[in-house]
Amino acid sequence: MSDALAARGWVPERVLMSTARRTRETWKAMSETLENVEHEVLEELYLATQETLLDLTLKALDEVECLLVIGHNPSIQDVAVQLAEAHTKSDFDSLRMVETKMPTCAVALFEADGAGGPLEQSLQLKDFPTAKSLRPK
Repeated sequence: MSDALAARGWVPERVLMSTARRTRETWKAMSETLENVEHEVLEELYLATQETLLDLTLKALDEVECLLVIGHNPSIQDVAVQLAEAHTKSDFDSLRMVETKMPTCAVALFEADGAGGPLEQSLQLKDFPTAKSLRPK
């Protein structure tokens, strides 16, 4: 997944992850491709509510343009769906996939539309790569 993100030009300036061993292991593997990225392990992300996850994400996006959050379902999926549904130009196919399932190692890629509205309404879902979708056919 880190290769796919780098190939799309989606290299985070900061990574937020929960204290769970699995999220830290995920970042360790990804950091081999995405080097020299600021990262934070946050207790608040472990089993975070949707509201907490959204709040932490939006606060971090006040400071950086490209953010990666490594967390847990159902909150990750719920926030991705909430943000995608708030923008009328989110990619329809990606939105339907996120609504259906957020599998392990999936990434919901959002981009701010630059319209100047509230951030939580200006993040447009652009793509939803999954480990399965990246496998050679």
